[in-house]
Amino acid sequence: MPRFADAVVPSDKLPALREALTKVRPGDDVRRSQDPDRRLCDRRDRRPGRGNAAARSMAGSRTTGWKTSSPRLQRDGSELAQATLKTLSEKSPRGMVVTLKLLRLARASSSLEECLVREYRAALEVFASDDFREGVRAAVIDKDRSPKWSPPRIEDVTPEMVAPYFAEIGADELKFS
Repeated sequence: MPRFADAVVPSDKLPALREALTKVRPGDDVRRSQDPDRRLCDRRDRRPGRGNAAARSMAGSRTTGWKTSSPRLQRDGSELAQATLKTLSEKSPRGMVVTLKLLRLARASSSLEECLVREYRAALEVFASDDFREGVRAAVIDKDRSPKWSPPRIEDVTPEMVAPYFAEIGADELKFS
């Protein structure tokens, strides 16, 4: 599985991580330590009060979707959860569904190349989409910051709308030498 960010390092531990990395030797695993007080990295952020419900809500299990995430974020009440809800409400519903599917597929991918091919396909479809043109119109041309997404609600995004973002693209397929 490709991994870009496998660990959380609290900001207050960055100087210690920097120091540890300057002393690392081939074969050392700086993510693990026998002494829990010296552990620099963690696969999950377990710190209380950090709005973790917001991150868990959107990352969720394979079956978690917007219908369950949105109410959880609303109930969470943390500043991060509320900011997340506000930000998500401004984004393209179709784009959010595509992004979530890309993230979920990446978790099960066997290589970075597989992920990059999938991302390339999706990016080409994004550039051809009405939502891309609408986003540019709302942000750059009219500057009204009020895009009219199609569809306007995430609940209205269908699998048929998402399928082109993941379809093979023949001769234009991304290839690695």
